[in-house]
Amino acid sequence: MVDDYRPSCRLIPLADAKSTSDPPTLLPTRNNARPTLRRIVLPSASSKSSRRSGRIPRRRSTRPGASEEIAPESTRNRMPSQRRGRPGAASSASMNVSPIRRILASHRASWRNTMNAIEFFLVQHAQVHVAEAGARPSYFDRTLAGLTNDQMRVRPGKNLNPIVWLLWHMARTEDVAVNLVVANGPQVLDDEWTKRMSVRWRIIGTGMSDGEVDEMSKSADVGAVRAYRAAVAQRTRDVVRTLRADAWDEIIGFADTSRGAAAGAFAPTSAWVEGVGYTPWQGQSRAAQLGASAIRHNALHLGEAITIRSLAGFPLGV
Repeated sequence: MVDDYRPSCRLIPLADAKSTSDPPTLLPTRNNARPTLRRIVLPSASSKSSRRSGRIPRRRSTRPGASEEIAPESTRNRMPSQRRGRPGAASSASMNVSPIRRILASHRASWRNTMNAIEFFLVQHAQVHVAEAGARPSYFDRTLAGLTNDQMRVRPGKNLNPIVWLLWHMARTEDVAVNLVVANGPQVLDDEWTKRMSVRWRIIGTGMSDGEVDEMSKSADVGAVRAYRAAVAQRTRDVVRTLRADAWDEIIGFADTSRGAAAGAFAPTSAWVEGVGYTPWQGQSRAAQLGASAIRHNALHLGEAITIRSLAGFPLGV
């Protein structure tokens, strides 16, 4: 923005003038500019006599009409080292640190270690699963509160997923990603959960057709699906607590996702490519995959479940 310059005049009284006949001095100023306190010294009888006697009046110039700048009021009584721009200013400022700032600085190192990555993961992971007995309701609990088994099978529109299918899909994705891909261990599904849930598919659900979604939601045992998801959550927490420290930063590659493919986790219509792998899960660290498949993916579909409830006319119970 161009500065709007409007010349004006300001009347500066002459405190040192000895005669009322001395003319007032007008100094041009600039609007919005910070004023500088100046004293204009005009020739007077006292100044002439002072020059004749060899004495120079304090804070006055020896030349008529010269100006002398006076330090701002806030810095007049400061020591030279305390004024802005003078040597020693930094050391003086450090001496003025308040006691509370010293306390904060002394505890900063300990505060950084208050919660480590594992504890943070477990806190967030607990919100997308059933809360433990006696704990406050989790995000998952509030999302599914008050729903009956029949309501969880409802599909309120074309291409919309019933809530029971969402639960199964979330559990299958977390089971495969955490146990087969990240931890290189057995998946929870192998404990005869396909039979308990009455679900014949072993895939994670990505790439299923509308007809397959309908079939799954009608045949699934809702209580068993809930139990399977709770078992997957417990296994995930065990894996996170026991995962090697150096494994968190390891990058997931083709060999890791191949274990999921060998277990039949990826449908032919999914992103799995023979000889390449399951690219959505490759190229990132094991820590990132844990956060994506065990927390973010669950939170995403729980939000979808809230939308399904609304469209089906099942308002949230909490």
